[in-house]
Amino acid sequence: MAPTVAMLTINDVSRILTEEARAKHARWIVAKRLQPLAAQAADLLPIVPRRSQTTPVVSELRQGLRRWASRKIPDNWSEGEVEQFVATLVDLLDSTGQQAGAASDAAAQSVQRTRKHLGEAVRELFDARQPRTVSANSVQKYLGYSYPTNGEPRYAEPMPYPQLSYHPDTGERRTWALYWSPDQEEELRRWYRRRPGPGVGGGRPRKTDTDNK
Repeated sequence: MAPTVAMLTINDVSRILTEEARAKHARWIVAKRLQPLAAQAADLLPIVPRRSQTTPVVSELRQGLRRWASRKIPDNWSEGEVEQFVATLVDLLDSTGQQAGAASDAAAQSVQRTRKHLGEAVRELFDARQPRTVSANSVQKYLGYSYPTNGEPRYAEPMPYPQLSYHPDTGERRTWALYWSPDQEEELRRWYRRRPGPGVGGGRPRKTDTDNK
């Protein structure tokens, strides 16, 4: 026995949530790691005299870094869109670095130091990030946490429930034979985006002085 329409299997949902996990991780690295570094680097660039030939380059780099650092990352950006956004930072660093050239004045040296520092940060924090995966077993665990007994939701925003759940041959209900409607794909993606990610609070609350009394 099989679904009469093309349904999403648990492996399809695993793939969909893996895409979201990778995108979510990339967005977190940019928002929590790279953008603060870019903002700090902009503030550390020197104020150079107007007569200096490097003044326009420093100003361009400072303004570009501030614009890049202040951009809010949409929570529906894919991993590819985040990569394109990071590429604009690399292009800014390369462009201003080439304009500064081999000049030996302090302003030009600061541009090159910023280019090197942020370039290394991009390579170490973003390019070398570990890929995220959501296995079929993880999907089953998410369902178990969302609907622990009798299909009753535990959370205000539980994981979207599968439309079908049965043994593909006998029709007997089995929790591991899960099928979602294709119309639920965007709902699944939105649900995963709203899940707490890295840096979000949780765990045991801190003890206070009154706890020990």
